[in-house]
Amino acid sequence: MFLGHRSSVGLAQEAALKVRESAGFWTEAYPVWEYQHGPISCAGEGSLVWFLDEAPEVVVADVRATGAAVYANDLQAQSNLPLVHRLAVELAAIKGRNPDTPPFLNRSVLVTD
Repeated sequence: MFLGHRSSVGLAQEAALKVRESAGFWTEAYPVWEYQHGPISCAGEGSLVWFLDEAPEVVVADVRATGAAVYANDLQAQSNLPLVHRLAVELAAIKGRNPDTPPFLNRSVLVTD
């Protein structure tokens, strides 16, 4: 799970997409303050909630109460994307996938008549 705040919500969506495409792991992205209004119910042991921006203590505490792991750092939100890419590569290796050639993925939009 990737959480963003204000302008970093789009970056959280990009981070989730990269892990989903490259590694085949199901990921989601939400604004940090909306996460507690439903999506948090899917968190638990074996889950990772990555804050790309602000990590309010009340949200961090609620995530930890689910048993999920929390990751937050002091980097700017966009500076987290290389770390996300590294995570995607490592997860892909665990699943035996080549992150450079995800199955069934087209690298361009196809238009048909």
